[in-house]
Amino acid sequence: MDFGASDVVDFDDNENLIYIPTCLSAVAITYNIPGFPLLRLTPEIIAHIYLGNIRYWNDKQIIELNPEIASLHEEIVVIHRQESSGTTYIFSDYLSNLNTDWKKKIGRGKSLSWPVGMGAKGNEGIITRIMKTPFSIAYVGLEYTLKNNLPAAAIKNNQGFFIKPDLESVSVTGNVRVSLHKDFSITNISEPRGYPITSFTWILVQKEQFYNKNTRHHTMGLYNLLSWIITYGQFYTTELFYAPLPGYAKDFAMEQLNLLTYKHQPLYKIESRYSD
Repeated sequence: MDFGASDVVDFDDNENLIYIPTCLSAVAITYNIPGFPLLRLTPEIIAHIYLGNIRYWNDKQIIELNPEIASLHEEIVVIHRQESSGTTYIFSDYLSNLNTDWKKKIGRGKSLSWPVGMGAKGNEGIITRIMKTPFSIAYVGLEYTLKNNLPAAAIKNNQGFFIKPDLESVSVTGNVRVSLHKDFSITNISEPRGYPITSFTWILVQKEQFYNKNTRHHTMGLYNLLSWIITYGQFYTTELFYAPLPGYAKDFAMEQLNLLTYKHQPLYKIESRYSD
């Protein structure tokens, strides 16, 4: 698969930290519409619902994509996270990239000033509230919709396809060349089969491991653990409702891991030199 310049994703280069991707997940848009299992949404509709501009389920913009609910004149109950969260950051990053009104009025962040809706604490709180509240909508970690067998909307990606979030559509989204630069994001990546509200999960470690009372033995234990997570550990991701790292991302993770040093020596060289 070919990747253009817009498909290279980056984040801030910090000489003291190494960012290692471990798997992928996504933010699903779940809802409680009795008797209606599948909803199609665009980023514009999602933004306008959370901005308070779309208030009813049979709004013209919604029924153009979902004519089955044309008669559903029920007010949309908007649910959002009440505390700071990475899920909120991914959700708001996605909308900030695609909707001018959202970017101007709300922006991206882990904690937001919500113009409408009710808050719930944690993904667990979101799930509890959505299940108890008919005609509600919420954003939540995909693993929670899969684990609880809740519906998740098919979202229009930037290639014009409506993609339902699942482990396959999430994993393919992460098959991008990763480099180090400030605005890291894979939301809305140009992948026809990809779900657009997707993110890596990360482990952050110090590059130089000779600090405090850390020994070479402890450092090699960390190296071996992270190596296992990137390789054999990937077979366990789907059991936990996360998507495994695809090719490019796995290669990047190993490249990052091999930047770890102890007394300024690469750990993979230390492993070959010492038997303890």
